[in-house]
Amino acid sequence: MTELTTKDLKEYLREDEDTPVLDYVLDAAKQMVVTYTGRPAEELDSFPDVSAAVLAIACDLYDNRTAVMQSQYQISPIVAQILGSYSINLIGGDEDGK
Repeated sequence: MTELTTKDLKEYLREDEDTPVLDYVLDAAKQMVVTYTGRPAEELDSFPDVSAAVLAIACDLYDNRTAVMQSQYQISPIVAQILGSYSINLIGGDEDGK
């Protein structure tokens, strides 16, 4: 996951032009995966399918990059299945379990 670059995303999106937005979108997608799973990025590198999930999220963020969101972001079922396989962040609350 951490090895993914803007060039990788550009190829995945089939974009010809360089745009700074791709950097932001890729960083946001990586952070979403870390937050969703509750695992550090370096740990997620050991799961090859997580990179596919990052690219799918980044593509969705890029395709829907308007300033106004009409509804809450919904993660795709495929991405949810991939990330759910590695999630340790399944229970809410603080360190005391409250």
